[in-house]
Amino acid sequence: AKGGDYQVQTITGKIISKSNSYRIVTIQSKDDLRPAFSSLAKTKELRAYEKAFAWQCNKYRNKEIEGFIFYANVYFKRTSSDLDGFLKSCLDMLQDASVKAIKNDNKCMRIVVNKYIDATNPRIEFTIEPIIENHGKNPTTTKRSSRKRGTQTEIPIGNNDSGHPESSFPL
Repeated sequence: AKGGDYQVQTITGKIISKSNSYRIVTIQSKDDLRPAFSSLAKTKELRAYEKAFAWQCNKYRNKEIEGFIFYANVYFKRTSSDLDGFLKSCLDMLQDASVKAIKNDNKCMRIVVNKYIDATNPRIEFTIEPIIENHGKNPTTTKRSSRKRGTQTEIPIGNNDSGHPESSFPL
């Protein structure tokens, strides 16, 4: 895989955003003393996509990565699709019990995403780069192998000038 030991995972299929994939349902209590209440439920389309995502996501399954940088190339069917809804869906699915690629999505220190249009083959191509802990301190750098003779480069986390031009994008 490019970028050291980090593998590119591809998830095919129409990309579903969580922001528009819930509906309000009324749940009737079995106990007559309690009133019915409303709740949010996932649509069939979102449940099917989560199942397909979990089935396809084999390269990071059960890794439970704690601190990480998330890189993705996202290929939508249309230009009207947005990245923010996709990101929430994707990180939640990576954290889900059926995948367990990441320990918690709040441990994501940086996100680098490119948006493309491919009407015939929508997909996500992503890499999860673990952050090396700094002996119990907050993680500040990660080391990444260079393509030349296995050298390593330290990259500051949380800095826009981090040395990640598109040409070094790990996908």
